[in-house]
Amino acid sequence: MGHDERYAETMLSTDLVLVSGKGGTGKSAVTAALAIERARRGQTVLAIGLGSGLGLGAHLRASNLTYTPSEVRAGLWAMTMVRAAALDEYLKTQLHVPHGAPTKTITSALNVLVDTAPGVREIISIGKPVFELWKGTWDAVIVDTPSLGQFHSYLRAPETISDLVPTGNVKRQASAVAEVLNDPSTTQVVLVANPAELPVLETLEALRTLEDENLCPQPSVVMNRVVRPAGFTPD
Repeated sequence: MGHDERYAETMLSTDLVLVSGKGGTGKSAVTAALAIERARRGQTVLAIGLGSGLGLGAHLRASNLTYTPSEVRAGLWAMTMVRAAALDEYLKTQLHVPHGAPTKTITSALNVLVDTAPGVREIISIGKPVFELWKGTWDAVIVDTPSLGQFHSYLRAPETISDLVPTGNVKRQASAVAEVLNDPSTTQVVLVANPAELPVLETLEALRTLEDENLCPQPSVVMNRVVRPAGFTPD
């Protein structure tokens, strides 16, 4: 099996696939295509839009994605990230805040922290796909992440939080998320580019950053908008 086939098979077999790329390269389309293909293979798939979800929803023909997963075709569910809802869920299910506790008050206080402390917003966002994976409901979680600059900060978030919070449940959760993101048997990062100068240069720079900082397993690159030669001669 050649390199291309091996990377393609990895995208179609790992439990968690994170798709990023320079804006406008078609990363939402690639996310949707991967999710649809895996559902066609009989897997139960969750597609998550970590940004607005509009691009992913359009490609899945699901215009009103919410934080609650909805089935958009056989075997394929989709949702979009809502930070306030994710924070509330994080408090209840991951930090085990008692049901009788004033979660609205706690959430309001933590929203201030989310807006000011480094890495908190990102760990809540990148943690959501990992938490969905831990539920055991899905065979695969395919994620349409933000563009390259933001994507790096999402991958750095677990280490940032571990440095910020020396002990306790928050640190343990951050370490557990980091372990998943760096496990090549579980996670595959896919960078989407197209054959134009800026997307190629930014993708090469992103690959160097990911490798130098050891932020994830070796990524795959999808070159989008490339048409195979038709076989015609100039004559």
